Amino acid sequence: NHRSKWQKNREKEINQLGLIINT
Repeated sequence: NHRSKWQKNREKEINQLGLIINT
């Protein structure tokens, strides 16, 4: 799914951001 790839990329960025904030 084309949207799946975009959403997955967005989730990855959010996950990284959350990790930085959590640290």
